[in-house]
Amino acid sequence: MDLYLETLASFVEQGKSQPQLFNWPKNVKKPTAVWVFGMGGSALPAEIFFSSGCVSAPLILVRDSQNFTKCAPTDLLVFDSYSGTTEEVISAAKKIGASHRGPKAVIAGGGLLARWARDKKWPLALLDISQNISEQPRLGLPLQLSAWRELLAVYNLTDLKLSAWQKMLSATPQPKILPTISTMAKNCARFPWLISGDTSLAGALHAFTNMVNESGKHPAQWTTWPEGAHHLPEAWSDYAESWAGWFFARPKASPQALKAVRLLSKPFEDSLTLAVSAEPLPASLDIIWRGAYAAYFLAQAKKVDPLTVPSITAYKKTK
Repeated sequence: MDLYLETLASFVEQGKSQPQLFNWPKNVKKPTAVWVFGMGGSALPAEIFFSSGCVSAPLILVRDSQNFTKCAPTDLLVFDSYSGTTEEVISAAKKIGASHRGPKAVIAGGGLLARWARDKKWPLALLDISQNISEQPRLGLPLQLSAWRELLAVYNLTDLKLSAWQKMLSATPQPKILPTISTMAKNCARFPWLISGDTSLAGALHAFTNMVNESGKHPAQWTTWPEGAHHLPEAWSDYAESWAGWFFARPKASPQALKAVRLLSKPFEDSLTLAVSAEPLPASLDIIWRGAYAAYFLAQAKKVDPLTVPSITAYKKTK
């Protein structure tokens, strides 16, 4: 088994593992809102939990702190970097977190961000990145999901108990339709991909797309229904045959979202409609698993290494 597939086989155990906690608060008041400072895949866990309805407060994702608006003292600030070395997140922690008088926390796998949090005695969830043998952050997503569930529970922002979370993970086996996913990925290696589903799946659709971009080295975009139905169909009238569509259909989605999937998948030359769990979070986990496998099969078709990311590495090393 190659390193990529071996890492995928550890996804459930990654998600069940718990981070090492430092300076973790007790008996805290529920924050008014949650501000998340994260880049790339490190921002996805918060987006996944929020879009699936598991967070009981407004959540604001900050992708660039240059235009940051001051938050209230009752707001929680979370600085998340899988590696602990992401310059944008470290800069935000030093410039914004240091001046914030309210609650703040760090999720990291080590690096300068983790050291900063411990030195300042901020709450820190330290990821056990040794469980991700690929050493690629996007394949350590379950580790971050586990840390986020812990954080949300401590700050009274979710009703998702640890036992329910672990049971949900155990019920998410490797996709049973791998031959279908493999065939679709290989047949559509010459087209850009559109990944879509209803709004509650937004975080998972984003994760699927990131995996296709990074591991599959392939252009992909994601959208949610029914919002996408209000602008994309006009473009498809001429270009749908030049795209491959992945449509995730959740039975409990709104009637408008299901209508969009039913009608708007038809113009595509190559499309695959996949049924997922009725509940948003189990469906999101399923989509993440499928995205990781689709990216792998796509990389095989294109004869590229799904683990290395030379362009991203070059960007991060550039001062």
